[in-house]
Amino acid sequence: MPASVDASPSFEDSGDTSRFCVRWLLNPGQVPQENCCLTITAGVVEKIGACRAGDRIQPLAVIPPLVNAHTHFEFSSLQQPFSAAGTFPDWIGRVLAWRGQVTQEQSERIRAGVQESRTAGVRLAGDILTGSHAATDLSAWQGIAAVLFREVIALTPERFAGQLSDLHQHLRTVSASAASNEPLVAGISPHAPYTVHPQVLEKLVRLSCQYHAPMAMHLAETAEEQELLQRGTGPFAALLQRLGVWDSRVFPGGRDPQEILEQLQPAPRCLVIHGNYLSDGNISYLARQPHLSVVYCPRTHAWFQHPPHPFRRMRQAGVSVVLGTDGRSTNPDLSIFRELQLVLRQHPDLNIQDVLGMVTTGAAEALGLPELSQPIVVGRPWRATLLRLPACSSGSVGLNEFCQDAELTVSGVDSTLV
Repeated sequence: MPASVDASPSFEDSGDTSRFCVRWLLNPGQVPQENCCLTITAGVVEKIGACRAGDRIQPLAVIPPLVNAHTHFEFSSLQQPFSAAGTFPDWIGRVLAWRGQVTQEQSERIRAGVQESRTAGVRLAGDILTGSHAATDLSAWQGIAAVLFREVIALTPERFAGQLSDLHQHLRTVSASAASNEPLVAGISPHAPYTVHPQVLEKLVRLSCQYHAPMAMHLAETAEEQELLQRGTGPFAALLQRLGVWDSRVFPGGRDPQEILEQLQPAPRCLVIHGNYLSDGNISYLARQPHLSVVYCPRTHAWFQHPPHPFRRMRQAGVSVVLGTDGRSTNPDLSIFRELQLVLRQHPDLNIQDVLGMVTTGAAEALGLPELSQPIVVGRPWRATLLRLPACSSGSVGLNEFCQDAELTVSGVDSTLV
């Protein structure tokens, strides 16, 4: 029997008192509460307790709203990911070719990604904006909250100077929009070490501090990136030479992600995207920087067949690690819950409460909007995602099996669930 998710990211009680008797209440880091009754009054959780004799228990698991910490909505028109054959620069070549051919407006692709995310129960997303779509058509994000990271690609300070006006406009104008019921926050995304000059990165960090804007940067994503930084050679060097932007002074060898982490450290908040190849030393440094979080994208990681991700060592060290979908250029869909399922399948010794925060409360905190996904406790606004359970889900083993294998089929939240 397939399970389903009642994914209503902005669902709040209408104001009347309602009682929900559910099979499970799941909060990150807490023991799951079985056969739980929630009383909601005027949109606030008034009481949480055990179900009474005679209560009809709904086959639901209630969790905080879902958060996708990293995605690229611009690829939402793709029906399948780009091939991962060859080197990572080969994959980038496919992305560049597609961008040169795509005819659908970026705002329409973003709108499709937002709608798919809403359907998958997402309340908050961290999206990377490219091109000139910095502060236009904010209505594309209607229905979810988002941190909009304006991407910067500039291997010379001169090229960055040409983007500075657009970046300032983005930082000034992106805010809570009249066209959206949810907040929008402006952020900055220096794309990656192979596309951003170190002097440009310093200027972007200063801008981040000036505007108190969060940052996001792809870092330690591939072995080819590591070779470029450490030796100044490899497929990335060849790609930059073909594109006519190679500068051996920028890539002399002997570089390490550590120097980039230290450059990012002054930012008020920063997402380190992927971090697949971060060393133990890098991890130790991140553990001392609570405002720096790593975003692990499990299905993208699997698509490129990287070695096992060090997220468990990171978490044991005290690093904030959250999950993202990356986008349809590397992923068949935008379901952040399916990212969580893959983690549980690959690590069967983990329980749902161990990792739930990576797609809910912890991810909202990493994006700087913790109020949008909070634990479901007395006195807080009633915001939740409702997961419909199969009949066999009583008992903790059944619950974990459900969370590993559920198929998410969306249906609306209505009075029949009360």
